[in-house]
Amino acid sequence: MEEVAGWSGDAGNLLTWGRGEGGRLGLGADTSSHDDPALVTALRDVEVAYAACGDGHAVVVTAERPRRTLAFGDGTSGQLGTGTSEWSSEPTAMALPPDHAEVIEVAVGNAHTLVLCED
Repeated sequence: MEEVAGWSGDAGNLLTWGRGEGGRLGLGADTSSHDDPALVTALRDVEVAYAACGDGHAVVVTAERPRRTLAFGDGTSGQLGTGTSEWSSEPTAMALPPDHAEVIEVAVGNAHTLVLCED
């Protein structure tokens, strides 16, 4: 079973599956592992433009403008960008600098996240 896996369907709904420990699938109180895709209900009415997932966390960028960047899962190395080293079992807004340009892409590694912003 993969640690974390995700998919953004035609309607922009985010589905995750894999190891659910600590909320790394973004399913809130449901921290069980899933062999089949499960809807991230916290984002049910939010169109996701793209998502990236690492070993224990994931980051999503919304399609609506201004775009929001949200993260969930293992944050023990600060990789969720929320200003803490806490785990989050639901998508949580990243604490990007207030004057940052719009996020256009994200990349996620084992314990780090990269956010690319427009000029």
